[in-house]
Amino acid sequence: MQILTFPGLESLSISSQLLALVAILGVGFLLLVMFLDDNENFALKRDWRDKK
Repeated sequence: MQILTFPGLESLSISSQLLALVAILGVGFLLLVMFLDDNENFALKRDWRDKK
């Protein structure tokens, strides 16, 4: 059984494919958070820092 179908990854074991899938999803989520944090129209979080 294969989790990822990218070329070159079919020779990896299931656990390695699962680890690669989690890493790819983590990087995608990080990029999404960075994009939303830089976007002026989307308030991702309340600014809890002191504005001195």
